[in-house]
Amino acid sequence: IFWEQLGELKKVLEERMKYPTIWDNSYINAEGMKIGRIYWELENVNFYKDEDWPIIHQFFKDRLIEFDAFYQEFKDILINLVD
Repeated sequence: IFWEQLGELKKVLEERMKYPTIWDNSYINAEGMKIGRIYWELENVNFYKDEDWPIIHQFFKDRLIEFDAFYQEFKDILINLVD
């Protein structure tokens, strides 16, 4: 139900995010469970290169701020689905 509701909010979420959102409804996690997930990728950087760190940090900061704004607006809907 949670994944379906998130799908209903997909357009809103993607409008809030200033970076392409990847939707994967058949991800196999470390425990072997099939789950749905959304994520954002930053390409052409290397975590182990110090000179890429400012780009990576800014990417994370921007995505967290954008996602938090979305979450704050719709958290009541999403939390009620879990209860």
